[in-house]
Amino acid sequence: MAKKIHASGIKGEQGLAHIRKVVAAMEYLFYETGGVEAGIDGTIEIRDPETGEVANQIVQFRSKATGNRLPGESELGFHWPCDERDIEYWTFGTAPVVLIVVDLTKDRAYWKDVRTWFAVPQNRASRKVQFDKTADLFTADAARAVREVAATARPGSYYSAPRRSEELTTNLLRVSAMATTLYWALTDAKSVGEFWRRVKEHDPIRQGRRSFAAGRYSLSAIWTLRRGARSVIPARWRSSTSRSGRCRTTRTENVTS
Repeated sequence: MAKKIHASGIKGEQGLAHIRKVVAAMEYLFYETGGVEAGIDGTIEIRDPETGEVANQIVQFRSKATGNRLPGESELGFHWPCDERDIEYWTFGTAPVVLIVVDLTKDRAYWKDVRTWFAVPQNRASRKVQFDKTADLFTADAARAVREVAATARPGSYYSAPRRSEELTTNLLRVSAMATTLYWALTDAKSVGEFWRRVKEHDPIRQGRRSFAAGRYSLSAIWTLRRGARSVIPARWRSSTSRSGRCRTTRTENVTS
């Protein structure tokens, strides 16, 4: 994934200063990326306010500071447009990322968990983050919510296995010839089993046997049975009649039916 690096300007420094002040009020640790970066301005590490212990639970953040009117601003909220490459970069990593927008004119900041927000297909398609001016205020009161976001960190991203070549030995039979004509027809059979049951009903051998069982010794039935039998018995087998009148089967080679 190609991602360009950026350097912070004056507004960016002012925005980071505001975020650093809020994180200090939360009693969490603040780490600035510093210098150039590819989409993450810093890290917030969660610390237990009672014991002061840290457990490597982190939240990465992207800072956006502006002295202009917020996009789509109203009394209730506003939205912030995002680049598709930024969205991919934020959501691909192993640590949760929050977007923090600092309104320099009013000295206020708003935040949103971008992984959760862009997990909704509609939000991802719009490439915009919608902020609520009341619920999304980034102040010391948001400490617990930030900690809950840090707890959603996943163990790692999945990378597809590298391609490798291998030799495949098959025991399948070679197809020496293909049929020159194919026939097809529609059927109302509901399953393969039902289809083959219907096929067996039209089997000439089965039809001949039914005729004998019913006592109908017609010449057509006998010929149907005989013709069907010859079509399924291998060519290397032939039948003959013994002196006792019983039918015996003798195996011979190179005999055709």
